[in-house]
Amino acid sequence: MSSLFHGLRLVDLSGTAIIVVITLLLILGIATSIVARARYAAMTKAVRSDPARGGMYEFKVLNRAFADVEQELGRLPMGGRADGVNVPGIVERAMQLELPGLLMGERLIKANAGLLITLGLVGTFYGLTRSIGKLVSIVSSDFSPQADVAEPLTRGLTDALGGMSVAFTTSLAGILAAIMVTLFGVFANVAERRAEFMIQLELSLDRLVAQWEASQPALGAEATLQATDQFDRAVRALENSIGRFEGALARFADNSREFHEFNVHLKDNIQRMSLSFADVVGALRTQTSQHRGGTK
Repeated sequence: MSSLFHGLRLVDLSGTAIIVVITLLLILGIATSIVARARYAAMTKAVRSDPARGGMYEFKVLNRAFADVEQELGRLPMGGRADGVNVPGIVERAMQLELPGLLMGERLIKANAGLLITLGLVGTFYGLTRSIGKLVSIVSSDFSPQADVAEPLTRGLTDALGGMSVAFTTSLAGILAAIMVTLFGVFANVAERRAEFMIQLELSLDRLVAQWEASQPALGAEATLQATDQFDRAVRALENSIGRFEGALARFADNSREFHEFNVHLKDNIQRMSLSFADVVGALRTQTSQHRGGTK
């Protein structure tokens, strides 16, 4: 233990700063886990009980979730089904809008162990780099034969060992802090508390939806007759539309047949016109030849 404290005395200001940051992150991770666990437990207890004042809960996330479900139910028609109400989606949206700090704290808890180990590795590489620099400086020093090299050599080796002390001390601090945060997270189990809260909230919202469906008036005999009559009228209108469509198809077929006959007659007429035009051209040529002969 004394050698450990002696090694800590060799840590410089930069190594001390890294160790302080590791300690602060350790404290922050533990405190965040405690606060998140307590907050989820309080919200779970609140959603299991009735609203304390005027139909409103103490937590905004609960008020928003219930208000969103009531808004979705208000858009449904009378006597309709509430199958389209997405309760899990409403819960997720309410938590994203009303609990951003708590969700960020959960992300910090998940990343805290890796961040602590990373900081320890940063201190390790810093200390090793410093030690290598000191050793290179000692080796490259040019000592004269008459000079006393014991004192500068001892001082240089001490500085190099101080860098190695920074390297191993920061690594040890980061690993120990990560182990502590991980063990505390296992016992706190914030993710399980959040899942328990979401399940309880979804159950309460599902009960609200079921109560709304039960409160909807059932269709009586008169309403059933009206609905049947409307269905019959719709069927008759559909039959009339189908009949008109069939008539339009028949007229289109007749028009297509007439158009085909017109094309056939048009072809014959063009052939007759071509023959007539050939006769006219021949007659004109004959008259032209006779006119030229008479002129001569």
